[in-house]
Parts: sequence; structure tokens; C-alpha cells
Amino acid sequence: MAGTLKTKRRQLRVSPEDDKVIEAAAKAKSRSVSEYLVESALVRAQMEMADRTEITISPSDWGAFVAALDREPVVNERLAGAVKRAKSARV
Repeated sequence: MAGTLKTKRRQLRVSPEDDKVIEAAAKAKSRSVSEYLVESALVRAQMEMADRTEITISPSDWGAFVAALDREPVVNERLAGAVKRAKSARV
């Protein structure tokens, strides 16, 4: 983050009690309140996005997942018919 040109501004309102806690935490980390809030928000945002993009499963579940991918697909006639009707409706 150091050396990055910062051109965006965010504003927020906090209660006096929350502000005291944030200021104390920033001071404990030897950061400005702004630096502390940005770093904290980035860590939280990265965790939130990781939860949406990464899946952790056990080795046995991984084996079952890979086996399912390797199986030959089974044609679902009702689904195939619905897709065919949808395609012909678009023409």
C-alpha cells in the first residue's frame, strides 16, 4: 500500500464510543486512523471475497468431486427439451 497514489475518498460517520476504540486500535498499531481503517477494511474485504471464490473441502470430498467430474454426463431428456424450446423461441 505504501507508495500507492491515493485518489479516492471515503467518508463515514461513527459514534464517539466507536471512534475512541478505533483511535486506540490505530495508536496501538502505530498507524493513523485513516491507515488503520483502510488496512482493516482491506483485510475484511479480501476475506469476504475469498469466501466467495475459494472452496475448501476434505480430501475424501475432493475425491468424490473429481470422480463426479470424470463420470460421463447423463442426458436429462426434460432439460434437453426445455433448452431446445428456449433456443427455438429466441429465433
